[in-house]
Amino acid sequence: MTLTVQDIKTKVKKRQVWRGVDLSRLNKNTINRICDEIVPVVKETVDQKSNRKWTKQWKPFITLTSEERDRFRPIPRYQKIIDRSFEILQNDHPMYIKHTRSCGPEYVYPISDRTHYDWIHIPFPCRFESNKKYYKTLVHELAHAACAKTRLCYKFEIYDEEEVTVELASLIISSLLGINVWDDSLAYIQNRSYCKGKLIIKNKSQWHLIKRRTERLLMYLLCLNKN
Repeated sequence: MTLTVQDIKTKVKKRQVWRGVDLSRLNKNTINRICDEIVPVVKETVDQKSNRKWTKQWKPFITLTSEERDRFRPIPRYQKIIDRSFEILQNDHPMYIKHTRSCGPEYVYPISDRTHYDWIHIPFPCRFESNKKYYKTLVHELAHAACAKTRLCYKFEIYDEEEVTVELASLIISSLLGINVWDDSLAYIQNRSYCKGKLIIKNKSQWHLIKRRTERLLMYLLCLNKN
């Protein structure tokens, strides 16, 4: 499926997703066009300061049996993209993914030179409310890893700008895979855009920088620069 300008506008306006898209055929112009449409919609939602509340998508500590771990059913198209993204992240700098019983998701970059790799902590899939929320969270953390100084070397003046950028990337990748995570992503981005009730991501220059970095981040994670 080839994405047309009208199709992109329609889907974004209605908070819908695309189905049957061949991600390997996407190019920089298409990625830029998607970001041109999605970022203003997200900014408008943030500016409205609606009562969107983001809640954790994973359960607290639980004792996992082997049967519970095997209950997870992967989403092949999601897993394929994650495998490709992980491979390119690994090529630039060694990295590992560690599933946890109790911790929440996070990207960890070693400060000490004694460790020559970084890693992602993420709860076991069966601790998530659904498999799509597990994958969306994993893409979010992979995007953090892509922003690291050993890869794209992004430097954000405000940490929450990085959170908004990686969540935008996760939202767009999910939408291109036909997985609708609009409500959760918008709630998360709005939550990150405010600090103690005060809007901290509000300038046009901030959103412009977030958009540009999201575009480059998508090209990197989708391995489009390698085609």
